[in-house]
Amino acid sequence: MRPRKLRTKFLLTLALMVSATTLFAQATFRYKADLQKVDTAGFFRIDLPPAVLAKSQGNLADIRLYDKSGKIVPYIFGDRLPQLSDVIDMALPVVKLSARSDTNTTFIAENKDRLTLSQLTLGMRNIDVERRGGLSGSDDLQNWYAIKEDIILSRNSSSGEKNRWAGNFAQQINFPASNYRYFRVQVYNGRRDGIAILAAFISVKQSIAPQYRQLPQTRISQKDTLQHSVVFIRLGDTYLVNKLHLDIAGAKYYKRNVSVYDIGSRPRSLLVDTVISSAAPADIYFSVKAKFIGFEIANEDNPPLEVKSITAYQLGQSLIAYLDKGNSYNLLVGDSVATFPNYDLQFFTDSVKRQLPAATLGAVTANPDFKGKEPKPAAKGFPAWALWAIIVAVLTALGAMTFKMTREVGKRG
Repeated sequence: MRPRKLRTKFLLTLALMVSATTLFAQATFRYKADLQKVDTAGFFRIDLPPAVLAKSQGNLADIRLYDKSGKIVPYIFGDRLPQLSDVIDMALPVVKLSARSDTNTTFIAENKDRLTLSQLTLGMRNIDVERRGGLSGSDDLQNWYAIKEDIILSRNSSSGEKNRWAGNFAQQINFPASNYRYFRVQVYNGRRDGIAILAAFISVKQSIAPQYRQLPQTRISQKDTLQHSVVFIRLGDTYLVNKLHLDIAGAKYYKRNVSVYDIGSRPRSLLVDTVISSAAPADIYFSVKAKFIGFEIANEDNPPLEVKSITAYQLGQSLIAYLDKGNSYNLLVGDSVATFPNYDLQFFTDSVKRQLPAATLGAVTANPDFKGKEPKPAAKGFPAWALWAIIVAVLTALGAMTFKMTREVGKRG
């Protein structure tokens, strides 16, 4: 046999082995959802709707992404990206001072919330001079205590930000952590003109609020007894539930203990003990993958509360993956024994932008390659274990054939 023919058979056999292995890997997932094609290559955020998570494991370990050739596509969950809180500059209120006869520049800012501060940013009119000053603190505007001395205020200071505002610049002052009600900056001008301090800012981190998605088809029923109200919730599918919002009527002022249960499990399992009150929104937080949820409200000697409606929510979940332009992808879920994949991408989260374009998943459908479905009538009675044995035998035979051809190609080459 000529080497060219041997190579052709070798490549064909190898392609068959890869194809069989790919089908074998995808055959354990019950459901799939197609992903829309993207116009440019890059990282995309793929939101996971409730319908997808309802078909997956509770810990989401069985989610896989494949391209049209059956190649696995690595991903990370969106919440695994480093969460960078937004930082804003908040101006402290300025305390107005009466006219002074000395030549010092005095600026006082009020720390109304008594925050513990270790940094102030002074906003000043542009200067090309150098002045020395000091920072002190007080709780009553009468008794002042030194915090830091010999502060150099200069446009050339390493802590200056010259282009912060048009016509103005900012300089940062660092000092030991203090929580005085008032902070005073005194600039010693000597016999020279003063400088104009406009504002004092502190940097405040704004935490990123979690995003929730409303779950569809929530039905409720309520049964009141002497000292308890029992509420049953039925969802449209076995959804991942992270929050319930209760619309309460029946009392203007109330504060009741509530116990929430997963009543679809046997025996029922307690999810959370909490309190609902008229002083705050009636929101209950927990995490469970369930279709039936119940909770008991302890009314004690009070009239029962009426739960008019309940809205169930799921924490927003997403995948981050690199997608190629024009390629087709599908997402597979529904393997009860799958474990979390281990992708290298998890070590490169700092290379992924926080603001990413979105790629949309289509409807969830049955995976036609799933091998755990009921056999066709023609194969009725054929045991599933025998089918898997045949698949393993075929792969073994193909491997042996490939090995033999490789040896022959080596000898003739």
